[in-house]
Amino acid sequence: MTLFLVRHPQPDVVPGTCYGRLDVGLVPGALEASLAALDALPRGLACVTSPARRCRELADALLARGDLATVRDDPRLLEMNFGDWEGRHWDEIGADAVDRWARDRIDHVIPGGESARQVLARVAAFVEDTARSGERDLVVIAHAGVIRSLLHLKSGQPVEHWRFDAPPLAYGSITRLDF
Repeated sequence: MTLFLVRHPQPDVVPGTCYGRLDVGLVPGALEASLAALDALPRGLACVTSPARRCRELADALLARGDLATVRDDPRLLEMNFGDWEGRHWDEIGADAVDRWARDRIDHVIPGGESARQVLARVAAFVEDTARSGERDLVVIAHAGVIRSLLHLKSGQPVEHWRFDAPPLAYGSITRLDF
């Protein structure tokens, strides 16, 4: 199975804002820039997308332009849920809370949110279900945290080696992943 992982276009978020599940729009021109960058994407494949607006708008635009055969949402592709931190500036959250999360970046559950281990589990369930379905090649439009989770799962490394901030992933980029 080959997944063509596409990161959504640049969201319209004030710099320094914590967002994951927060459903935000795109900066002006971001959709067009991503569409131009995605000319290298194989045509005629099915697409599974995060239901977040920043992903769904790109999927709908690719479908309208004839690049995709179908599009369906899968909530397991949503970005990490930062719960009570969503939409708040990192400075407003407070250094103590952020430090507690940083000390246990795998299992710490942000109030009202989820842990990295929970993100990895739902992304792994997506991969298992997709592999069982028999789909061979698929476009996946998602978020950096989800794409990094998919790359981590493919690596076979222990969960403790998962990184939320690496590798760098440009908005609208394509990463090919063969399972």
